[in-house]
Amino acid sequence: MEPLMRKELDKLIESRIIFPIKHSSWVANLVPVRKKSGEIRLCVDFRDLNRASLKDHYPLPSMEQILQVVAGSERFSLLDGYSGYNQIMVKEEDQFKTAFTTKWGTFAYRKMPFGLSNAGATFQRAMDMAFKGLINNVVLIYLDDITIFSKNAADHLSHLRQVFTRCRKFGVSLNPKKCIFLAHEGKLLGHIVSKEGLAIDPERVEAIRALPLPSHKKALQSFLGRINFVRRFVPDFAALVKPITKMLKKSMAFKWTAEGKESFEAIKEAISQAPTLINPDFSKDFILYAFGGNDTISAILVQQNKDNDEQPIAFFSQSLDDYEVKYSFIEKHVLAVIRSLKKFKHLVSNNKVQLLVSHAGVKDFLLNKDLNEKRVGWITRVMEYDIEIKITKLVRGKGLCEQLVLGKQKEACNEGEVVLTVQDSHEPCGTQEENNAAPTPCWTQGIMHFLSIGLCPPKMNKTQRRHFRLQAIPYAIVDGVLFKKYVNGVLLRCISTNQIHRVLEEFHGGSAGGHFAPRVIALKIMKAGYYWPKIFSDCYAWIKRCKNYAFFTGKERLAALPLHPISVDQPFMQWGLDFIGVINPNSSQGHKWILTAMDYFTKWTEAVALKEANESSILDFYEGIATRFGIPATIISDNALAFIGSKRSWHTKLKSALWADRITPKRSTGNSPFKLVYGREVILPMSLELPTLELMKQLELLEFEPMEVRYAELMELQEVRNQASQAMEKDQALIKKTFDRKAKDRSFQVGDLVLKWDVDREKSGRHSKFDAIWSGPYMVTKCKNNNAFQLASLDGEELQIPVNGIYLKRCF
Repeated sequence: MEPLMRKELDKLIESRIIFPIKHSSWVANLVPVRKKSGEIRLCVDFRDLNRASLKDHYPLPSMEQILQVVAGSERFSLLDGYSGYNQIMVKEEDQFKTAFTTKWGTFAYRKMPFGLSNAGATFQRAMDMAFKGLINNVVLIYLDDITIFSKNAADHLSHLRQVFTRCRKFGVSLNPKKCIFLAHEGKLLGHIVSKEGLAIDPERVEAIRALPLPSHKKALQSFLGRINFVRRFVPDFAALVKPITKMLKKSMAFKWTAEGKESFEAIKEAISQAPTLINPDFSKDFILYAFGGNDTISAILVQQNKDNDEQPIAFFSQSLDDYEVKYSFIEKHVLAVIRSLKKFKHLVSNNKVQLLVSHAGVKDFLLNKDLNEKRVGWITRVMEYDIEIKITKLVRGKGLCEQLVLGKQKEACNEGEVVLTVQDSHEPCGTQEENNAAPTPCWTQGIMHFLSIGLCPPKMNKTQRRHFRLQAIPYAIVDGVLFKKYVNGVLLRCISTNQIHRVLEEFHGGSAGGHFAPRVIALKIMKAGYYWPKIFSDCYAWIKRCKNYAFFTGKERLAALPLHPISVDQPFMQWGLDFIGVINPNSSQGHKWILTAMDYFTKWTEAVALKEANESSILDFYEGIATRFGIPATIISDNALAFIGSKRSWHTKLKSALWADRITPKRSTGNSPFKLVYGREVILPMSLELPTLELMKQLELLEFEPMEVRYAELMELQEVRNQASQAMEKDQALIKKTFDRKAKDRSFQVGDLVLKWDVDREKSGRHSKFDAIWSGPYMVTKCKNNNAFQLASLDGEELQIPVNGIYLKRCF
């Protein structure tokens, strides 16, 4: 190291950049740094001098603006200043302040050294003065990086001549080893600039892909700093890094979760597939897509080329603060518009912008004359731009934005390909016999055929065609790929039949997996942006064959007696009634009881608050059910009283509780009671603000005749009910099998003597450890279904309420 340091020191002395000095009140330490070429750069630690210096706030050019101006040019020349800072003279009376000490003596700088806090601002001011009149037209200057750009080779020679003239005039020296002339593309500020536009330097991409998983918070901060440099190339960058940025919170321990690791790999993959950003054409209008998510906002600025294909200029995304997360759906979209316009102001301020949003409420918000304080502030920021607002059904967040932009590059995958990081060595989904069978048509073909030319598959009758058209409403084709609109409006890519097993393997046991439960895997797949019609049932079937999941599944509850499920196959034919009470404290109006009823098929619930649990109240409640739903064939009550502690306003919350229960899907049927009763899912008030798939479906049905729509809904309702009935049978069989696994059948015959567990005394708190918990003996007088037995005392007095066998044991 010392020979190289001495050689570099002699070189600086010969170049009259430094000189020996005997006495100085300022002395700093020398810090040698090795360059990429292997040579040594002598740096000086000027921290003390910098603290004492007044700050020069001369601005440096925006790197983003430089790159966007240069990109798209035909020819480039990239020039590098020779020891750039060393070309600026230091004022003679200040030279002693730059002194530094070495083993060969003390030296000071005649010319400006690296390491001074104001060196960059001083050098940039000098370069701007030297090339005044040429900047932004012929040349762009960022410190000692000089970029000459031209639309053709002839102009470029003229531009070179003008730049060289200025270099001679002001004594700017260039390093010929680092200069590139008349290039079609070149590296500039860590990017690749060319006629096609702006791209990330492949060497930088490979460096990011090679980064290991950070092991502590500082390493994670360093990683985020490196990738933030290229965030304008990545759609919805803020949403991608959200799981990782949460790990930096002081309140959270640093620990990698499955979601965090998945995000880490997804970011690197997104950067490796980043598109080329085109140079803006200020003779054309701009198109801005804006979208507001749950906790992030995003936007894409695009322009159309000669073929009317939209190509990206830049991507924008930002995480929302805690108070902004509470904004409404519309307000988040408007916030995305405002902040993206601010981000792209240097591009769109003098041009017309077509603003494309997914909801008419955004347009109403910006054009509404009824202004409050918030709207006045927001709308004022938008009014300075020339904006035309358009509503489009195609804007559904980042998934569609990627298709609109990345798909235009003609790099879409073939039908048989899936964009997943999985290995090719996959086992077949089915048996050998199934795999050798003739291939079945892909489920997507019929829908894509209908969406393309409007024709249903052949051999369908009129009813089937109506039903098929209704089923096709949530689907859309984007760049030749079928997507399904999910309930939150996001488009999910439809997976073809031959791709399903690859997706299942990746998301259950692959790098994106974790051997989670079937429902978790299905939701995870849809969250990632994929869909097929039997996604839930396929997940259940797939996981049944997974040994890892089977070994670590939680243990099941065991029953004391064999289960006797109650079977029913029609709505409102069999109801279960039960009392809840006495409730203490009573309600403010004196209610003590809740009488509940549930239909065993649809799981529809009814409830009423009662002051007294008498015959009159029960009859009134029964009449209300019978007049609305018909007279039930069977009414079942278990005669048990449940105690529920509540506040004195509980009677006012019954309707809300019933509503929440009726619209919640049940495991046994797979549907909500509301859907099984009315034939469709409920449309909540929030759906009007945040459109759901059900709302979009109802709106699309307006083009059909009302009777046709109703007939189709009834057909679909009958199908759903049939499926629910089959699902309940399977569910009951599964529950019984689980319940009976270690159950003991306690059978009694008429005439048997038994003891009865005194449940009421134990639950009332009147029972002490010295009291017997079994009473009797009693004689069994009648055996009923479902392990219920009628008992009588030895005196012949019969108990009014049958007793479940679980509370009985033989008396010997």
